[in-house]
Amino acid sequence: MTKVLNYIFYLYLFLLPWQTRYIYRFGELGGTNWEYGSLSIYASEIVLWFLLILYLVHEVRVNGFKLGKKQWDKDKVKLLVAFYGFMVMTIASLLWSRDSALAIRSALTVLEAAALFVVILNLKFDRMKAMIAIIAAAEIQALLAIWQFLSQQVVANKWLGLAGHLPEVLGDAVVEVGLERWLRAYGSLAHPNVLAGFLVLGILSLIYFSYYSQQRIFRIATLLSLAIMSAALFFTFSRSAWLGLFLAVIYIVFRLWRGRAVAYQKPLTQLSIIFVLTFLLLATNFFPLLAARFSGQDRLEVKSLSERYSYTEQAINLIKDNWVTGVGLGQYTLVLHQNDGRNFPAWFFQPVHNIYLLIFAELGVLGFALFIAFILQALWQSIKVRVNETDYIWQSASLAMLFIGFFDHYLWTHYFGLILFFIIFGLALKKS
Repeated sequence: MTKVLNYIFYLYLFLLPWQTRYIYRFGELGGTNWEYGSLSIYASEIVLWFLLILYLVHEVRVNGFKLGKKQWDKDKVKLLVAFYGFMVMTIASLLWSRDSALAIRSALTVLEAAALFVVILNLKFDRMKAMIAIIAAAEIQALLAIWQFLSQQVVANKWLGLAGHLPEVLGDAVVEVGLERWLRAYGSLAHPNVLAGFLVLGILSLIYFSYYSQQRIFRIATLLSLAIMSAALFFTFSRSAWLGLFLAVIYIVFRLWRGRAVAYQKPLTQLSIIFVLTFLLLATNFFPLLAARFSGQDRLEVKSLSERYSYTEQAINLIKDNWVTGVGLGQYTLVLHQNDGRNFPAWFFQPVHNIYLLIFAELGVLGFALFIAFILQALWQSIKVRVNETDYIWQSASLAMLFIGFFDHYLWTHYFGLILFFIIFGLALKKS
C-alpha cells in the first residue's frame, strides 16, 4: 500500500501545474465574469482525493484510530496548536461568510492543502523521486513558457487547462515598451507570476538533485535543465520570483559557508554560473523589456504600482472594519464590490497583492495570528532539527514563498498556489 501511495503522490506532483478543471458555477459581479467567484473541480484534485482517501485507509489499517506519541512531542505542541487552530478558524469563518458556496469551496481547498501537508510529513516516500516529479513538471512548463514567449501567444486548450492569451488583448499580462506589447510567459498556469513561483521550486529542486547526481550524464542534464528553467523564469518577467530565488540561494550559500560543507559548494557554484550566464544572455537581447520592468516609468508599470497601492489601502480599510472576525474565507472581492456599491465590472475588484493582509482581512486577528504562528513554528522546527545540508534547500524555498507572499496573492487565492505553499512547508519540515 505504501508503494502505491508513493507513486500516486509523485503523479500528483507532476500533474499539479495543469489547470484542467470543471467549472460547476460561473461567478458573476456587475454583469461580468467573476473569476474569484467561479467554483471548480480540478483534474489533479481528483488524484489528490484518491491519495488522501487511500492514505486514510492505510493509516486506519496500520494504526487504527490511535494517536501516535510523536504527534504530541513537546517540541511540536506549538506547531500543532497553530496548525489545527488555523484550520478551525477557516471552518469557523463559514458562519459569517456572505457567499456560503464560495466559502465552502475555499475552505475545502485549505483543508486539502492541510491534509496533503500531513501526508507529506508522515508518508515514507523517496524524496529524490518526488524531486524528479517536480523537476519533470517544471521542465515541461519551462519549455512551454519559452515557446509561448517566442511565438507571442498562448494557444487555448480546454483539455490541458490552457486559456488563450495574446499581447494585443487588454488584461493579458504583458511588458509594454513604447507602443510595443510583449506577452509574458504563462506556461499552463493562470498568470506569469504563478508560473514563476513554480519555476523557483523547480530550480531549487535541481540544486537538490545536483547534490546526488554523480554520473557525468546526469550532471550535464541538470545543467541543461537549469538553463531551460532559467530562460523560462526570465520570460515570466516576475520580479518577486527573481528576488525570491535570489534570497533563497543567498540563504543556501550562507548556511553552507557556516557549516563548511565544501562537498555541496561545487555543484551549487556550477548551477549558479549557468543561471547567471543564461540571465545575462537574455538580458542583453531583451534589455528594453527588462528596463521597463525595473524603471517603473512606462505606462503599465506606473498603472500597476498605482493599483497595488490602491489595493493595499482597500485591504487596510477592510481590516479596520472587520478586524475581529474578518470578512470570511474567499469573500474579499465580493465584500469590496458590495461595499463600493457602484456596480463596477468584476475585474475592478482584485485581491490585495499580499497574502498576509489578505488572510487578516478574511480571517480576522485570530486567524492571522494563528497563520503567523504556524509559519514561524514551521520554520523554527525545520531549522532547529536539521538532518543534512539538503534541508537548507527546503528552508530556502519556504523563505522564497514567504517573500513572494508580500507581493502577490496566488499563494492564498488560487488552488495551485495554496497547495504549492503547503507542499513546500511539508518538505521543509520532513527530515531526510
